[in-house]
Amino acid sequence: MLNEGVRFKSAPQPTSTSGNEIGSAWFLPLVFAGIGGRSPDSPRIGEELRYLMHDWLRAEHERRISPQVQIALERLKLKYEERSPFGDFGVGQQAATPALRELARENKLPNDDPSPWLYEWIETLEEMPWISAPLPKPSDEEESLRTAFRLADSVIKKNAVEESLLPTESWSQFIQRVFEDEWVKGVGSMAGAANKKTAQGEVVWLLSEFVIFVQKVVTQLNGIGYRLRTPPDTRLKTLLDKASRGEGVHGDDAW
Repeated sequence: MLNEGVRFKSAPQPTSTSGNEIGSAWFLPLVFAGIGGRSPDSPRIGEELRYLMHDWLRAEHERRISPQVQIALERLKLKYEERSPFGDFGVGQQAATPALRELARENKLPNDDPSPWLYEWIETLEEMPWISAPLPKPSDEEESLRTAFRLADSVIKKNAVEESLLPTESWSQFIQRVFEDEWVKGVGSMAGAANKKTAQGEVVWLLSEFVIFVQKVVTQLNGIGYRLRTPPDTRLKTLLDKASRGEGVHGDDAW
């Protein structure tokens, strides 16, 4: 039977023994015998056989699921033709929306690999630097804000398609949480690291400067469709103070 360019079996076909299935007839008993052996080297042999078993099972899973992967890819090709569905969600373009999340889910193949379109889009996103790296003061404010804006948009979009929403969370609440946890906290940690690294008594980032910097990035993000709020000054002060003292804020929501 032929359906949308994909051929399906109309009736059960006679089973045949493939090379992999033949291999499993001797491979599995060998593995279990080796693992249960009592030779002086049995722990080492058992460990090696467990690795072999893991590799074999993974290869067998890939072999069995390969037709489903091909079917999924063909359907996506027919749907998208030559245009990437993620074109409207490039860095600095349209804000992350539930539609982006659905697209990412649709482009997850049966073997959990991303489709070529999803993979290509993920590769265009900016990477968040190490939060322990000191954040220098902007030498060119316009260019620095552009960089910070692109990084914040990338971080939001990456997490918007990967993180889970809380059961009672709206989309705007989810995006606000992602923005604060993944970008504001990271940038605040780096600003604090810059303060900590300077000579005693010197401060690279004043609280007022850090607040204004975050506010300007929020303004640019809202300009492409987000509805973000700048965290209260009291929270930003706690974040900057903790980071300036060298206190870790990873996993700390109390800032």
